[in-house]
Amino acid sequence: MNSLSDQAQLLIDSNILDKAVIALENRLKHNPDDLKTLESLGRVYRQKGELLKSSSIYNKIHEIQPENQAANYLRNLMCGTVSRIYPPGNYCRPCPFVYFQDFLPHNQHRTLLKLIRDNQHEFQSGTVGGGRYEKAIRHQLVLIHKDITSIIEHAIISNLPNILSQIQFTDVSIKEAHINNLHLALTHHGHYGQPHKDDSGGKHMVTCVYHLYEEPKKFSGGDLILFDTNVKENIYQGGEFTKINIKNNALIVYPSDYYHQITKVHCPGVDFIQGRFAVAGHIGFV
Repeated sequence: MNSLSDQAQLLIDSNILDKAVIALENRLKHNPDDLKTLESLGRVYRQKGELLKSSSIYNKIHEIQPENQAANYLRNLMCGTVSRIYPPGNYCRPCPFVYFQDFLPHNQHRTLLKLIRDNQHEFQSGTVGGGRYEKAIRHQLVLIHKDITSIIEHAIISNLPNILSQIQFTDVSIKEAHINNLHLALTHHGHYGQPHKDDSGGKHMVTCVYHLYEEPKKFSGGDLILFDTNVKENIYQGGEFTKINIKNNALIVYPSDYYHQITKVHCPGVDFIQGRFAVAGHIGFV
């Protein structure tokens, strides 16, 4: 195991991604058009959450192989554009998503943080399907507060045509769309979400998550992992995913039937209000 490719694969398999990038980039210095190395580097950048770098790599692959539909799909997806074109087949596909930065006006963002601060004693343990609390699946605190959820609901409805268009849900009726299950979740020190999908028996199709926190940011982790999923077979690949490094005042939208998780949050000794907050809900059409 002396070649750079073997070293890189071992580093990728061991989740030592920073060193894997170095090994792969060194290999490309000797052969800049090596497709296998480029594909590995694009994948590593995707798993690190460095999406623009990943897009650049997939763009180079597409330049070398214009017929490569997967590379074309990923180069667009990593820079914020969802495409319907993807190689046909019954296998796990990268989760489509759209990211909306600066989703709320500054004054509404600050209003939400004040409401969180004023109601911090009302949070309860979060549940999963059927109202069960299962720490093995999801460990977070939840607050259902009309004043909080109504701000996000109004903003989503106001932007619904753009949201659905960008996520490529163009064959549904906006008039029939409705927002449901909106709630505020706190993911604080040691909290996490295990891989799961938002199974609703067909009641909703799109998941919306709005992230917010106090600045300067006092926590690490809490990022969103979107797994490559075979929706038809209801399976996902744990080693193939896109990492979304969350940002303040941003909305992310993705299909509800793709598996995803929240990485563990690390912020020992940090006050309640300085944790990771998210208002999550779904868009349904039935």
